[in-house]
Amino acid sequence: MRIDPCRMGAAQLARALRARKLNVREVVDAHLARLERLDPRLNAFTVVDAEGARAAAGRLDRELAAGRVRSPLHGLPVTVKDLFATRGQPTAAGSAILGERVTDFDAEAVARMRRAGMVILGKTAMTEFAFSAAGLNPHRGPARNPWDLQRIAGGSSSGAAVAVAAGIGVAALGSDTGGSVRVPAALTGVVGFKPSYDAIPRRGAFPLAWSLDHVGILARSTADVHAVFAHLASRRAAVSTRRVRIKGSRLGVVEDFCQDLDDQVARRWRSLLEALKRAGAAVEPLQLKAAGRAGAVSTAIMFAEAAAIHHEWLRTRRADYGEETRERLLRGALIPAATYLKAQQLRRVIALEIADLFASVDWLISPTVCDVAYRIDETDAASAIRLVKHTRLAPLVGIPAISLPLAAPGGLPAGLQIMGPYGADLPLLEVAEAVERLVGAAPRPPLDDPA
Repeated sequence: MRIDPCRMGAAQLARALRARKLNVREVVDAHLARLERLDPRLNAFTVVDAEGARAAAGRLDRELAAGRVRSPLHGLPVTVKDLFATRGQPTAAGSAILGERVTDFDAEAVARMRRAGMVILGKTAMTEFAFSAAGLNPHRGPARNPWDLQRIAGGSSSGAAVAVAAGIGVAALGSDTGGSVRVPAALTGVVGFKPSYDAIPRRGAFPLAWSLDHVGILARSTADVHAVFAHLASRRAAVSTRRVRIKGSRLGVVEDFCQDLDDQVARRWRSLLEALKRAGAAVEPLQLKAAGRAGAVSTAIMFAEAAAIHHEWLRTRRADYGEETRERLLRGALIPAATYLKAQQLRRVIALEIADLFASVDWLISPTVCDVAYRIDETDAASAIRLVKHTRLAPLVGIPAISLPLAAPGGLPAGLQIMGPYGADLPLLEVAEAVERLVGAAPRPPLDDPA
């Protein structure tokens, strides 16, 4: 029976490599072939580094033959969002302004991937300068949702989510400032993890807003996210072997984030809550107070910081921005310093409120996004704002958050968001794995043409 490396998770692939049922070059070639076949439809990649990936595979195969294994992820193919510097390659951050820039160093997270033996297949598409959740890019078009090519994949880590959902790479490196890992994960039916602030180093990632930016990970299972996080975290994180139980967990339902859901999301959300209760979880509704203003506070901080980063280009290269990005940056440039400082004060108030909530519950849960993926031709600025209604709180206060797929046969994916206390990255991944066992593995999108 033929082994298909593109259908295997990290642990399964690692076992096959150690047992010599596959070699790294075979794994990499299978993923590159899938990329070549599918990406003309998906538009998920800005750079494909086939030569570099095959050269890395050769080195890693020689190391395996000599008995050297860099990590449990030795030889596993991954992808990197286009705002992370990769040595000797373009890093355009989805823009025309940086379109010709070739970076001569690796971002720290990329360097850690390489040291662990991960093989980088290429750079994934994103919204311009990561400044939109819709996944539309005025310079190169949208990355297309593999569940329906006429629908958005979400953003800004759009190509990363599409690649993972389509079986191209075991995991993807993304970034999340207001939801940019979790939103596309929810819309494409994969797992998206935003750890605590600075849990994964940001050095070498082009910033959107320095005090909100987080490095995140996308994969097809929480176990795969967990395995990658263990090698990217600033403090070395062990991959837990615990099997956390749902029974007895105290889950706080963020009621503010459970309103105005579309029918598909609402049905799956109700079904999930019933399953959690049957499994013995204590489910408690919670109302936000100051934290109900997280969206407005996040907007003030994000727009002001982004405008400061782009100050010189707004003066000299304004016409080179897409219309939506330019308009947002100009709005940010008009935010008074007093407003920015007031937003930072409110941010502290919100952080204290969230810390108090975690004194009474273990985890906060909600749908990740109100809706399933919109049609590309029906997506506008208002749609993009609606996409991040539930995801802006976590990066604002720096707490870890994960989106798990709530997919159903015949329907489009939706997501469950779980948020935890600051620094509780590993416990959050453990409880996410327990929920994943409860709801079952998400189906794959209908892309599997014959190889």
